[in-house]
Amino acid sequence: MNVMQLCLNDSNNISTLFHEIARGFQNTEHEIYYVFLTGEPTELPYFGDNVHLHYCRFTKKSLKGVFRLLKLYPLIKFIKEHKIEAIIAHQFRPTYLMEICSWFVRLKQKISVFHGNNTIRHFSNRLFTYFFLRRNTEFVTVSQSVKQDLIFSFKIKPSKIHVIYNGVDVQYIQEHFLSRPELRKQWNCSDHDFVFGHVARLVPIKGQKYLLQAFALLLQQYKNIKLIIIGGGRIEKELHELAEQLNIGQYVVFTGALPEAHRYMIGFDTFILPSLDEGLGVVLLEAMVAKLPIIASNVGGIPEIVENLGMLVPAGDVSALKNAMQNMLDMGKEKQQEMGENLHQRLLENFTVQKFQEGYRNLIK
Repeated sequence: MNVMQLCLNDSNNISTLFHEIARGFQNTEHEIYYVFLTGEPTELPYFGDNVHLHYCRFTKKSLKGVFRLLKLYPLIKFIKEHKIEAIIAHQFRPTYLMEICSWFVRLKQKISVFHGNNTIRHFSNRLFTYFFLRRNTEFVTVSQSVKQDLIFSFKIKPSKIHVIYNGVDVQYIQEHFLSRPELRKQWNCSDHDFVFGHVARLVPIKGQKYLLQAFALLLQQYKNIKLIIIGGGRIEKELHELAEQLNIGQYVVFTGALPEAHRYMIGFDTFILPSLDEGLGVVLLEAMVAKLPIIASNVGGIPEIVENLGMLVPAGDVSALKNAMQNMLDMGKEKQQEMGENLHQRLLENFTVQKFQEGYRNLIK
């Protein structure tokens, strides 16, 4: 079967997952056409002789509103020329174009991938999903939480929704960890400091302000603790200012955005994700590779990853987050290591990149 994977671009924060899907089809009986709507060609990994890259080079502006209808002809032409029989579309704009193209060419299979909860907010897009997509499109969600959101929001039949959990390349991440002693030295942490770590975009939904507030409360009882926040985003300045207002600036390190941030997790003692909502949270899987104990919000797909093996707290609850951090400190090193080992074992059983790729291969009929 000739399959198109249709993506907006190859530079956003979920592009690694696109690449792993393409890699999962290498050397199979399928011909895979990996198509990016926007952006210029970049150096991408080799996916195999049966995986072909194509850049449409549309502008982002041309894909908004009714303007995107003008891009149908080149896509339809490409589908016909390469005898595409199935399309896997990521995010709404590629999904929209996939659906409209299917009115003019016959496709055996249409698959729309949802990476988070409540991702379709515009009213007209919601109407389009309800009246067109749900009728003859299959859906992939990254968690049961996102699946339930689709069922509730658009009345999609559960049988048309496939849950394929994101996966990580455990061996690759382990091989690219940086030196723990060097990282601790870089962050000005002593051997006796306990390091809480966080990796995410600095945006309100990730809950970093609650993490800073909880950490400030914890500092009233403990002094040999540090908080490392890796990431950049629109509230970075606001978070710096909050740390100063809470008088915890000397205990908090903001590194900014770092490429392949998972390399730095080996320097943490515990990983914290205080998100207000989360489709799944690939960053948790990366923390599990490093065998870190985890504290996270009990929202979205997070409980499906952590289950009862980590500490889950109500989202936005500063007191509960502080208590969880305190419990983590008080449980001792042996219990912390046991929690990290158990989470790592769960990762190996359920969330590897091999299982992720197998899920997509099984999906193509």
